[in-house]
Amino acid sequence: AAGSFAADSDPVSVRLADAAVVCEDGYFGGRTSVWGLGAVEALTNVIARTTGARIPVFPEGREPVGLRSVIYLGCTRRAASAGVDVRKLGAAGFRIRAEKGRVFIAARTGTGASHGVTEFARRFCDYWFLTVADEDPVVVDPDRTVRCCDISGRPVIASREIYHDMFDSRKHPTTDRLWHRWTRMRRAVPGELDGKDRVSLACGAYSHTT
Repeated sequence: AAGSFAADSDPVSVRLADAAVVCEDGYFGGRTSVWGLGAVEALTNVIARTTGARIPVFPEGREPVGLRSVIYLGCTRRAASAGVDVRKLGAAGFRIRAEKGRVFIAARTGTGASHGVTEFARRFCDYWFLTVADEDPVVVDPDRTVRCCDISGRPVIASREIYHDMFDSRKHPTTDRLWHRWTRMRRAVPGELDGKDRVSLACGAYSHTT
């Protein structure tokens, strides 16, 4: 990811323990892949674990009036009105823009939002997603803040193909079909991947990149 931080005298955007998350309404309406909802869960879990605060979440349009510290996640109308254009981002791309009182983790797809949350957690929560079980050691700091910044990025992957042994119908004649169905419904959604990324074999167990 590349971008810049503010150089003004008050570079703090939000105090994370005071923030609420307002996400793309489609994340809770079944109009996106599980990656979007997963991004919401990852973001709130990381902030809660690293600040000790409970973070409220609202679909856009249902948030209470008067929120003073907000993290907008995904393709939100508020991001668009602030000039954060997700149409210029690839399917896997994201943009993190933090200004006084609000942060945008903007993305065109749920996959991009998930990548943006990963970058956000690394930069501002010192959280690196090192374990599959999401049991990374953390330092709890209720005064963690987000600095004003404008960062854009996407995973540096030329092509990607994800494979799992359960796809071998000779070894697993009864479960092979079930794995393919789970893959199509739960993980790989058309429009969520870029370039040479393959949808047909993706299931999330192993990722071979070139």
